[in-house]
Amino acid sequence: MKFNRSTILLSIFAVSLASVIYLVEIRPQSNVTNNDNENLIPQENKLFSFDTEQIKTITIDPPDRQENSQTLIFEKTQAEVQPWQMSAPEQVKANDASISFLLNLFPQATKKPEIPMDEANLSEYGLETPKAIISITLDNDETYQINIGGSNFDNSQIYGLVKFPPSAPQSEGIFLMSKSFQYVVERPYEDWKELNN
Repeated sequence: MKFNRSTILLSIFAVSLASVIYLVEIRPQSNVTNNDNENLIPQENKLFSFDTEQIKTITIDPPDRQENSQTLIFEKTQAEVQPWQMSAPEQVKANDASISFLLNLFPQATKKPEIPMDEANLSEYGLETPKAIISITLDNDETYQINIGGSNFDNSQIYGLVKFPPSAPQSEGIFLMSKSFQYVVERPYEDWKELNN
């Protein structure tokens, strides 16, 4: 079998072009991790200024309409592997995947867009009686509270009323947040416990 010289040159050119496209476009995107995503958001646009390593306790008051609805409290321990422990309603190891999913939401939350807040807006955004409440206490005993409200007009995000600690520049605000915060609080109770407990 004999190849034409131009066919060989075109084949080499095509392979070279494909390699360049892979190296420039595809490979850098595949190297992005959660920590890299965290760094892509400028610090001034982050809703939560703390690092997830600073979180000491997490309390989730789930929706009342959820079956077996009960307040969940998680505490960070000194353990290197699986440092999170459920302390209420029972003392068991927390499911690492469920806790990691929740912790990854905080660095990704942004301040934009912030919605003007007044008493009339609370019922409009489903925040007058929140669907659930997530409370976070840091190592320095500062506490953040997120009241989970209703969905936005296209059901792609939720409204969240965030109450900041006294040291923060603002005391509270309504923000559009990832729908994943709603998925976290609606997670079944058994999903929060380590599987082999």
